[in-house]
Amino acid sequence: SGGSCYPCDSEGSYYISEEEYALCRACGRRQAVNGQCVPGCMAGQVYHAGQKKCVTPECTTNRDCGSGKYCKLDSSQNNYSCTDAPVYGTCESISGGTRKTVTGVGTYVKSDGTMNWWSAQNYCQALGGTTRMATVADFGCGYDFVGNHTTGYCNAEQGNKDYNKPLSSNMQAFQTAFGKSSYYWLNDSYSACYAYYAGLGYGAVNRGSRNNYSALCRVGF
Repeated sequence: SGGSCYPCDSEGSYYISEEEYALCRACGRRQAVNGQCVPGCMAGQVYHAGQKKCVTPECTTNRDCGSGKYCKLDSSQNNYSCTDAPVYGTCESISGGTRKTVTGVGTYVKSDGTMNWWSAQNYCQALGGTTRMATVADFGCGYDFVGNHTTGYCNAEQGNKDYNKPLSSNMQAFQTAFGKSSYYWLNDSYSACYAYYAGLGYGAVNRGSRNNYSALCRVGF
């Protein structure tokens, strides 16, 4: 304020303007997170906005976890910002999961729990082998949602996203295999804030950022 850095309040929630943001970052003992001046953290720590304190993450990538585990990243550490991947995570087991063969498409594993988009990527990666996150293309939508940066009903007609048209055969096969009650993160993303997900209940692909959905991983492709 006024060209100088001042202490934040005890909760680290003193709001700062864009001009003050740069000044706060230049202040050696503090840092700015999501437009707020917060206590600077020791090396190896990150500021957890949800807990309002510096924490030592158990993991930031899968490399920090042992075999059979993945790094589940906590979005609340950056106040649910979707512009950057969270940097605070815990190592969680990949055991369990539901493995199904989707007729005419391939074999997929659904995670037992839900998670954010970044964690879903880690989950699929931790399964090992030739495994990747499911994509919009896997659902056989005739309309190129990703290329056109849009969303819609997954029918089989090229250039048509009409909700009144029949679902693609791939989408129907996923519904048969996994039911119609869940949402699944997909690998495609317009930006970090707009990752795609599939809603099997109504047979469409959408975009989101802050929700927790199941991971869906294609194996042995």
